[in-house]
Amino acid sequence: MVTEFLSSITLDGGLVTAVSFANVAAGDLPASGVTPGSYTAADITVNAQGVVTAASNGSGGAGPTGPTGPTGPGGATGPTGPAGGTGPTGAAGATGPTGPTGAVGGTGPAGATGPTGPAGATGPAGATGPAGGTGPTGPTGPGGATGPAGLTGPVGAPGAMGGFTLSYKFSAATTATPASGYANFNSATVASVTRLYVNQTDVNGSAQTAALAILAADGGAALVLDETTPATYYTMVVSGGSLASGVYTYTVSSVVLTGSAGANNDLIGVGFAATGVAGTTGTNGSNGAAGATGPTGPAGGTGPTGPTGPAGSNGAAGATGPTGPTGPAGGTGPTGPTGPSGIISGTAAAKPAAGTAGRYYQTTDTFTLWYDTGSVWVAEGAFPGEIKACAQMVAPAGYYLCGGGSLRQAPDPDLFAALSFTITASTHSNTTVDTLGFTSPYAIANLLPGMGVQGAGIPQGTYIVSVGASSFTVNNNATTTLSGVTLTMQPFGPVGQFTGTGTTTGGSPIVTGASSMISAGLAVGDQVYNITAFPANSAVTSIDSGSQFHVSANASFSGTYTLSWYYGEGFTLPVCQGRVLVMQDTAGVFLPSAKPTAGQGSGEEKHAIVTAELAPHSHAITLGVTSGLASGSNYNLSSGAGVNTTTTGSGTPHNNLQPYLAVGGQMIKR
Repeated sequence: MVTEFLSSITLDGGLVTAVSFANVAAGDLPASGVTPGSYTAADITVNAQGVVTAASNGSGGAGPTGPTGPTGPGGATGPTGPAGGTGPTGAAGATGPTGPTGAVGGTGPAGATGPTGPAGATGPAGATGPAGGTGPTGPTGPGGATGPAGLTGPVGAPGAMGGFTLSYKFSAATTATPASGYANFNSATVASVTRLYVNQTDVNGSAQTAALAILAADGGAALVLDETTPATYYTMVVSGGSLASGVYTYTVSSVVLTGSAGANNDLIGVGFAATGVAGTTGTNGSNGAAGATGPTGPAGGTGPTGPTGPAGSNGAAGATGPTGPTGPAGGTGPTGPTGPSGIISGTAAAKPAAGTAGRYYQTTDTFTLWYDTGSVWVAEGAFPGEIKACAQMVAPAGYYLCGGGSLRQAPDPDLFAALSFTITASTHSNTTVDTLGFTSPYAIANLLPGMGVQGAGIPQGTYIVSVGASSFTVNNNATTTLSGVTLTMQPFGPVGQFTGTGTTTGGSPIVTGASSMISAGLAVGDQVYNITAFPANSAVTSIDSGSQFHVSANASFSGTYTLSWYYGEGFTLPVCQGRVLVMQDTAGVFLPSAKPTAGQGSGEEKHAIVTAELAPHSHAITLGVTSGLASGSNYNLSSGAGVNTTTTGSGTPHNNLQPYLAVGGQMIKR
């Protein structure tokens, strides 16, 4: 029901600022004419003003059909009723029609065969068969003896062969007018060549008329050799020639090209060998005495074939005769020349011992080609230990950067040999080593503090501390006393020390929890040491897994320790960063103060001058005259009087470097 209506709107500048409503009274709405009340399924009428003007009860339409209910369960099956009684027998039916006639039965078995009748009379003889094959040929009569032939006189010696070679250029033209210094054929197809044209002036501007005329007159053999490509040449037979307009034209045959066809302007050699004059035939020698009668000559010709005899009956085939003996085997032909040896390849460690001269060995890991002289291997090209500067900062294949670091001996035996030398010495279960001998050209002067030492009874990581006249001391005690032992000296320092963590069990040689050591390259033969856990020179005997290994001694205690380890057989690379390489001079010929040996370094980047390094010099002192002293007079200073000069300079070390240019690295050949 409407209870309020809009009564007023207040505007300010086009904006609504207030709205008011008024209540609807009973008399405010128009009468609709509809009786108030409730209507069922009402039918109503509404006018244009939305007012209901008529209302009445209506009949509601049928509602939609509801969904079908579920099917009820089926009723139970009733009981079976009793069987009915047997009905009376029916009357007999009428006789049926006669059936069809059956099929005829199969034929019975045949009766036994009757006896054979008497043989019929022999028929007339058949016609004569064809004639038999031709019989064997009768024996041939003996031939008469052949008389001996007289001796042939000697043939006269052939005349000498003349020859010469002239220099020309090859022309690809086929005309009969080659220019001065040229020669050519009349066809570009070798099989069609019948003429050779040669200018009488060769490539050097010399006239060759006399030589060319000999071949034109006498003929002979000719060779055209391509000197630009020596594998190309033509051979031919010359039967004669003639000269016209400065060009000799030769008639040729049997032209053969070896190699590829000559190119235009190729330098060629035209060679001729004129036919020599044949020597006179020698006189026939006198007939020698008749020899003894020779044996019967060969059989005479076959006589005429006799008439064909009647065909004999075919005889039985004879038995196959035995196989004749096998003839002796021919002698073995001579062995051909040995072909050139191929290049053997493999790792540096697998290189065989020298002893087969002429063979080559290519290392697949250090990229070095070696030649076997029969007694030693010699490197071809760059050799192990060679150091060279390189612009790049990464070492190429076959090289290491000279940046220090330890390497194992096994993969690089050649570099190990280049960076070390051996001595004969005696050890004493202490730090003293007596030198007994050196491999040439090394001597005691080549030993210096810091040099690595390896050998029997020497712990890894051992180096020289000091050098005496005939002995040296090291940083580790030798484990045993040995005389005449061979020690390897490492000029660039001892093999480096590595560290890792492992867990030991007292009384057991097994180390567990050692993944850091094994992943870093720990290998069988490496030495493991910890003063608490293991004695010195405890070597790795097996790698059991990625975290466990065995050593050659039982652990002293149980626990997790930091273990030191060294390569069993290793060496150290030189450090070349910021260094100028010089040749060793142990005699001090060029560097008498330093007398450097291999592996020794010296020099300083900056230097602070000390008093002893100053050149001799003096300082001038000026004394002023005070009052009471006569100017120009001489006075003696009293004993103990001193005069101090002024001090200058800072003592800052100065740059001690020569001019330099840095490159990527110094590389050493493996």
